[in-house]
Amino acid sequence: MGYKVAVVGATGAVGNEMLQILAERQFPVDEIVALASEKSTGREVSFGDDITLKVQDLDRFDFEGFDIGLFSPGAKVSAKYAPKAAAKGCVVIDNTSHFRMDPDVPLVVPEVNREALRDFRTRNIIANPNCSTIQMVVALKPLHDIARIKRVVVATYQSVSGAGREAMEAIIALEDRPTAIVCFNDLVAIGALNAARANGLRVPEDVSITGWDDLPIAAWDLVRLTTVGQSMDEMARTAARLLVERIEGRAGAEARRVLFEPRIVMRETLGPPAGAG
Repeated sequence: MGYKVAVVGATGAVGNEMLQILAERQFPVDEIVALASEKSTGREVSFGDDITLKVQDLDRFDFEGFDIGLFSPGAKVSAKYAPKAAAKGCVVIDNTSHFRMDPDVPLVVPEVNREALRDFRTRNIIANPNCSTIQMVVALKPLHDIARIKRVVVATYQSVSGAGREAMEAIIALEDRPTAIVCFNDLVAIGALNAARANGLRVPEDVSITGWDDLPIAAWDLVRLTTVGQSMDEMARTAARLLVERIEGRAGAEARRVLFEPRIVMRETLGPPAGAG
């Protein structure tokens, strides 16, 4: 006998990965559904190599009879829909930040504190930590068991593209959504591009997105980002030359402004909106 599983946020990168891992590990499912926003309804996502799922509207979905809900739709969406699913008897495993500090929701890494699961029925919701934390505590747990760890000093470096994704999701929620987004660098633009695609928007037909810097990743086939390029080599050489001139006290080496001509690099994320004349 298998489980009835709902994957919420199925069109996002994490949701897609959840579906693939369930398939690869042959998790026993009798029924599996892919859920996302209304804008993504009808899109197709893969469950393994041979099965394609039609995305259903989360707002209209009834969790009655479902055993497990795997949530990764963003904190605000989880805050609204996870309690609704839990109230229908579906055990929610939430991958967002919303429930992590809730005292009635166990925060669990199975390899570290699986005993905390005994309290999950209080809310019928289980939270997990940030991805960086999960990897760290799995490595630290055996060390802690041998010699108790008193303090851990941690520095994490999160991808700036995540900021672009969050900002883009806020823009998508606007009633009067713009048809073009200009980002201050390519990584933020890629985050915005991922968010647009995850929400069923066509780029550039529904929204144009541009970056700045012309990083090598901007030319990748999965990205093809229109951006603005600058000659970083020329900028570096000029900065070094001006610095040497000032150090050596040469005449005319006072601080001054130097302008560099940028160039537009046209690829595939910029175009007229659909229906434009």
